Amino acid sequence: MVVNEKQFDVSTSYLDTHNQLRSFAGSASWFTEFCPLRFPAEETIHRLLFEFYCHGLCCFLTGTFVYCAAGILNSFRAAALFIALMDTPLIRLIFQRGPGTIQNFSIKAFGFTLMQSVPEEDIFIYHVTNGYFCMLIFFLGVDTSYGCDYRSSVNFVHLIRENLEQFSIKKYAITLLPSEDAPTPPRLPYASPTDTRLLCLKYYRAASDGRRDSGSCDKCVNDYRLSLQPLSGCHQPYPCNCIICR
Repeated sequence: MVVNEKQFDVSTSYLDTHNQLRSFAGSASWFTEFCPLRFPAEETIHRLLFEFYCHGLCCFLTGTFVYCAAGILNSFRAAALFIALMDTPLIRLIFQRGPGTIQNFSIKAFGFTLMQSVPEEDIFIYHVTNGYFCMLIFFLGVDTSYGCDYRSSVNFVHLIRENLEQFSIKKYAITLLPSEDAPTPPRLPYASPTDTRLLCLKYYRAASDGRRDSGSCDKCVNDYRLSLQPLSGCHQPYPCNCIICR
């Protein structure tokens, strides 16, 4: 898929600025973060993201699972994993770009079962398992202008926040970056999840930004509501009469 009729113009500006700040100000941070709640799947999610990290993928996790981890929602239905599309074996496998459909496959200790797909929009829904862990994950591919890797993940989050998810002023995402204490490059046999940092990003939009649909017409609002429903619902207490719920 493309976002606002354009590809992801690969950039590492957020990570570069963060590293520059730390180089002369120690613990200073460019990132706005939330403190996640402790939850049983945290270590497993870290290992799943680490597998993509080791393949150099630019990606991040969002959806109701992340909002639950942030303490915003009491339960979750699924997670959404946005991935910048590149021509790699792992991308071709997940987004079914081979000669035939592969219904079941494994990535290290994780099992993937294809549940549903919209290939023309680069959306594939998998049931992902690892031991007692199981979760429905929406994989959403976004076109890129050229190759990128995990260093662009924070910029990728901001692209999606500014152009795709329309309603909530406050957004949350989880991605993986090299650890600031032990930055081990990916694709090395001795790399481990402890060499990475689980970054819990919190993103704000100005209240004056509004819904950013075409004049807030009913059709646009309904289209956005339906497209976001599997990923993120209204955060107001029930019952609610906001523009998402009405």
